[in-house]
Amino acid sequence: MRARNAWGVALFSALLSSAQVTCAHDSPEHEIEALTEKMRANGASATLLARRASEWQSLRKLDHAQADLEHAILLGSDSVGLRTELARIQAAQRHFDAAHKTLERALTLAEEGMERCSVYMQRAEVREANGEHALAVEDCERAFGVPSPPLDWYLTRARLTGRTGRWRECARGLKEGLEKSGSIVLEIEWIEALIDAGECREALDRIQPHMVRARRKSSWLIRQGRAQAGMNSQAEAQSSLKAALQEIETRLDAAKPEGRLLAERGLAHALLGNRPAAAQDLEKARMLLGEAAPFTSCIERLERVLGK
Repeated sequence: MRARNAWGVALFSALLSSAQVTCAHDSPEHEIEALTEKMRANGASATLLARRASEWQSLRKLDHAQADLEHAILLGSDSVGLRTELARIQAAQRHFDAAHKTLERALTLAEEGMERCSVYMQRAEVREANGEHALAVEDCERAFGVPSPPLDWYLTRARLTGRTGRWRECARGLKEGLEKSGSIVLEIEWIEALIDAGECREALDRIQPHMVRARRKSSWLIRQGRAQAGMNSQAEAQSSLKAALQEIETRLDAAKPEGRLLAERGLAHALLGNRPAAAQDLEKARMLLGEAAPFTSCIERLERVLGK
């Protein structure tokens, strides 16, 4: 599953930072050895177990991480942060029922406000991983009860709302976040959502200033091409997409290609009707991006165009 929500990270990091463990080596194996020895000598504590769970995760030994977190919860039973972390690991192992039960308990312990809302966001991500996109959107909306949601919450809500096909709603939510934060990331996703919602004229109006200012224009050319195609200006759309491909080819390092740039090239190919080249770029981009691939907006758009 994707990276933890911001509040969950803060809670879990606080637990880890309180474990005063010094070690001559930085590798996870040596950290685990040092932590195990410390617990053997002085007894287990929630903070030491949480720290060791983090090291197990870095080695992808999720069963060990889960066992340590479950033990830590027994020692620090009122910890919301430990439970949200445990739920994340349970979901990564596709133990969704267990993850839901863990988060239900976290909700009973969480204080009103940011702590409770962060648990709702965590549950939204678990539901997303389980394909329950409509329920995940509902949890996102519950989380937005706080006055100033973190920027990444807007992106998560937009991604999930888009997966239910509610593009106008998606665009409204992103615009709300943009007006509060001025974030270029939210502006880009808002423009993309406008195109998906069929609001292509407004999208083009928003794209043009970026086309003038941007040094690297390929992503903006693709957005422009998508909007032009949405307005049935096919010749203009093809011109924009071909220009994007030309620029991408000058930037791609064949020996060490960048995953997002490959996804971008694949999207341009797909929109131009070259499905074999698009599918090849999609496969390579997924491999390069790894766990981040399902949450990369360009990958999602490419998958939609290809019908995958």
